[in-house]
Amino acid sequence: MILGEERMRASAASRAQQVWLEAAYPGGLYPQRNPIGTLDSIRTAPRQALVDYYQDWYRPDLAVLVVVGDFDVAGMEKRIRAVFGDWKAARPGPVRRIDYAPKPMKRTSAVVHTEKNLNESVGAAWIRSYIDRPDSLESRTTGYLKQVALMAMNVRFQRAAEDPASPFVTATVGYDNTREGETLPGCGWCPSPAVRKRLSPKPFGW
Repeated sequence: MILGEERMRASAASRAQQVWLEAAYPGGLYPQRNPIGTLDSIRTAPRQALVDYYQDWYRPDLAVLVVVGDFDVAGMEKRIRAVFGDWKAARPGPVRRIDYAPKPMKRTSAVVHTEKNLNESVGAAWIRSYIDRPDSLESRTTGYLKQVALMAMNVRFQRAAEDPASPFVTATVGYDNTREGETLPGCGWCPSPAVRKRLSPKPFGW
């Protein structure tokens, strides 16, 4: 089943994304740790590796239980203690942690990737340090305003692309502030056939 999912994901777009990750975060583990794993790890993962993972990470000191509803708080707490009160880590002691946080490059870089069945597009991204602000009304308001601004810009791009004379077929802007290590504003566009013909007599990729 997992191999089938991997085959479904193995598209030209996903391979282009992998090229981008390796160029943006050279030398780190982040580009090499796709959540689905590698073909080798999927095919040869021993049972003990799965047991070790479960025992290392499924433990009370790393768990958060959220209960929502109209109920008696004292009664619910009693039930939770009855079910989870004797839960202990299978392996005491701290979990060995590996730093997977992305380590962005320190200079400007360009990458070109070409492949059949890949939409012709150009993208740019600016990688900055993660903005670590405490959760508050002010920080959430700022975040919502950024999202509204991005949505408005993308709607305008969408409407502009409907014009037959538009230089692009699609265009988008985005923003991400990832706790793993970076702030990532970026943009991308797919040029119109007329622009592609003018830029290059041959197909190109980003």
